[in-house]
Amino acid sequence: MCVDSIMGTTILTTGRFLPVSTKEIALNTAMIEQLDVVPTVQDRRDRMDRFSMPFGRFFLCMVFGLQIVGRIANAQTVGSHSKDGQLISMPTPAQVSQAIALSATYMERACGPDGKFVYKVKLGSDHESPTYDIIRHEGAIYALAMLNHSHQDPQAVAAMVRAAAFLRQNYIGPGVQPGQEVVWSKPLTNGDFSSDDYAELGGTGLGLVALSAVHQARPKSQTIKQLQALGRFARFLQRDDGSFIHKYSAKNGPVLKWNSLYYPGEAALGFIALYEADHSGVWLIAAGKALSYLAKSRAGLSTVPADHWALIATAKLLPYCERTPCGASREELVQHAIQWSVSEKRA
Repeated sequence: MCVDSIMGTTILTTGRFLPVSTKEIALNTAMIEQLDVVPTVQDRRDRMDRFSMPFGRFFLCMVFGLQIVGRIANAQTVGSHSKDGQLISMPTPAQVSQAIALSATYMERACGPDGKFVYKVKLGSDHESPTYDIIRHEGAIYALAMLNHSHQDPQAVAAMVRAAAFLRQNYIGPGVQPGQEVVWSKPLTNGDFSSDDYAELGGTGLGLVALSAVHQARPKSQTIKQLQALGRFARFLQRDDGSFIHKYSAKNGPVLKWNSLYYPGEAALGFIALYEADHSGVWLIAAGKALSYLAKSRAGLSTVPADHWALIATAKLLPYCERTPCGASREELVQHAIQWSVSEKRA
């Protein structure tokens, strides 16, 4: 679970972003505190079996507290009624800071020596689910990077580097055209993808976000060349109007009837991260076109979907739009963000 604050809006995610309630914050903080009994990476599979949940929950307070602790400190105490009518107050800055620390140590321990995270375990047993979501793996790297950016943490960087190596070795393979690399949905076989595999835009988009963060934290561990190859595949999926093909089949090509709300925003954020790494304006234009398309396609709607990745990307893009061409106008980006905020208040 993580909470973020973009353009003045507080949001929550379990790998994806969902509406937040103070009850959920309080309950999640309590779970984090209980998980703090796990002392080492080696013990993680033996003693984390009391919770059956993906590790995406514990993106939690690393993103959560890092961005809203200041707002809580300056705001009045806010409460919401739980199902039994009990009023639950917002956590204090000290509680948020504690939850950040607990979440960080959990995520660092949950990343094994091979770079793979403990993703999901069954309640009351030591059984670890064989399923694995590589997009949430990338999101975990992003959360660790945000932590390190706010509070330098060598253990977080070490986990990021291990997790990035796992991603590269097991999921990143050649693209469909020369000069491309792709985050495939299934583990590679002998370094190559299978004919029944597919690539999702969000996988490559968040892969760019995650690996660019690793490059920033430890440049020698991640090449810009590979980031650019991933960027070329994401641009290959982008149409002239800024929209995207969201899924690509290794066997049949574009999957035109399959879309994800979050993928364009994730891709836009990835383009911006790549621009920050190599300073090529082509990536900034691609990000702006993606966000401009979303803004235009939703203009005039009374309600808009809770597309939080697009808001995160918008917040990152706006400062660049003030001094360099970015493929979108500041006015349409701000209006889109306001439109979402107003829609959320009505809901």
